[in-house]
Amino acid sequence: TVLGGAHKGFTTPSNSPGVDEEQAINYEMGFRFSNASISTEAIWFHSDYENLLGVCTASSGIDCIIGDAFNGDAATVNGLEFLLSADLSKTPDISIPLMLTYTWIDGEFDTDVADTAFFGDVSAGDPIPYIPENQYRLSLGYETMIWGLTLSANYIDEVCVRASCSEAEQTDNSLTIDLSANYQLNDRLNIFARVENLGDESDILGRHPYGARPNKARTAAMGARMRF
Repeated sequence: TVLGGAHKGFTTPSNSPGVDEEQAINYEMGFRFSNASISTEAIWFHSDYENLLGVCTASSGIDCIIGDAFNGDAATVNGLEFLLSADLSKTPDISIPLMLTYTWIDGEFDTDVADTAFFGDVSAGDPIPYIPENQYRLSLGYETMIWGLTLSANYIDEVCVRASCSEAEQTDNSLTIDLSANYQLNDRLNIFARVENLGDESDILGRHPYGARPNKARTAAMGARMRF
């Protein structure tokens, strides 16, 4: 399948004085392919913002009141999304699912914006805060009719938390490994367990509004699902 489209996006303006609505024209094109054992797609997208809206929240902005909004003026975002999923098994009783997702994004301001609490002191060409350039997830599983095991790797690039992007205005890149398992006790009851951040990696994933914040530490969970 070959696809393409053009869409206009609109976000209603806030009640902050002097803040305009967010508007953007979004374009995409790409392809999808699938057969009995593999599925893949690749999509390119381009978003042309007439005005990029920034909203202060509990996890974004600095020296601002939650709910306040700010004009980001013109901005451009280009990106590519790729997905691949396949079953590597050669026998009907066993499944070996493989999945890879990858996203590349290049987002930048097109104009100079006055210093604001949300975006920082912006010059044309500066990066849009909190948009990672590269991110991917790779997972591989082994599944039978009774039990299953999945190992996954998740990566996200460092990002700028303000457009000026000094050393203290960046996060860390992050690679974490997760492991999950499940066991079917009977037709109704399934037991599962998972460990997130298996290597207990510690990375800074945010800096607003109250300074550096790390990712989740190694976390284990267990549970059961019952079907009625």
